[in-house]
Amino acid sequence: NFWILDTSESQTTIKDILKRMNLQDVYKVNEIKWFISTQKNTGIEPKMYLSSSKSDYDQHMGQIYEEYQKALEKANSLDFDDLLMLPYLLFKKSKETLTKWQNKFAYILVDEAQDTNRIQFELMRMFTGNGANITMIGDDFQSIYGRRWALMENFLNVKKYRPDIQMFKLQINYRSK
Repeated sequence: NFWILDTSESQTTIKDILKRMNLQDVYKVNEIKWFISTQKNTGIEPKMYLSSSKSDYDQHMGQIYEEYQKALEKANSLDFDDLLMLPYLLFKKSKETLTKWQNKFAYILVDEAQDTNRIQFELMRMFTGNGANITMIGDDFQSIYGRRWALMENFLNVKKYRPDIQMFKLQINYRSK
């Protein structure tokens, strides 16, 4: 029972935090949103970021990120990036919960696998941990979401993580001539 903030609501929350911290003239809202999204899509929580930050800039960014998460929690809200990061963190922390969800799926289909980011790929690996069958569909010539942290190597190096996976290359484009 929670609310999911859209981009505009996330930006408003960040804007309020910057005002409260008297940093509204130092940082741009979009810069902060991009930073927070980057951290979440690589699985880094505010405390983790702050513990490794060295510069004043890093400290500010970590503190803003931490305040943003507190504001979301206070409002019983999540942003879109939390919808991936929170299950990932939960599965890392709770083997029991992970096992419960692994046992729910015998087959997993991942479309556009070349456009998965780190968290998406890790979730996929977690779900298939109990031997679920996985089908990945992708085209190594069509990765277009690098701006959303997509990692082509997830798709290209899948045999490293699943040596038993069979690969079938479709060399003909059936969509167009």
